[in-house]
Amino acid sequence: GMRETETQRFFEKVILFKEKGCYRWATKANRDGYGEFYLNGGNVKVMAHHYSYELMIGPRPDGLEAHHTCLNRWCVNPWHLQWMTKEEHYKLHGGIGRNHLKTHCPRGHQYVPENIIREGSNFRRCRTCKCERARKYRSRKTVLEG
Repeated sequence: GMRETETQRFFEKVILFKEKGCYRWATKANRDGYGEFYLNGGNVKVMAHHYSYELMIGPRPDGLEAHHTCLNRWCVNPWHLQWMTKEEHYKLHGGIGRNHLKTHCPRGHQYVPENIIREGSNFRRCRTCKCERARKYRSRKTVLEG
């Protein structure tokens, strides 16, 4: 049925990392580095790690956010997720002093001064990613309008 082929499609996009037990999402990720999975003929977009959790463990805890204990955002191993409140999650990952400790963006480009776009006092965006997105958008638009 529908669910089996969907599940099969999901696992075709996963690479198992034996040493850490991570399941690498090997296809589309959002700009924060989290995997995305499309359902319903591409009409519904879900977070890949959420889908994996619901598939293998059960319903996602209501109102909580997923923290990757392995610290790999691309990991869809549901046993690597810990659920916490927005506040707990923010304390752990967000807010003051987190972003500026990172040396690379989620896609692996280095944070060097000429590659940084500042947003707010403590958030940086990757210029390379932004340019790539703009380029892809323009080429898609050209094809659509052509």
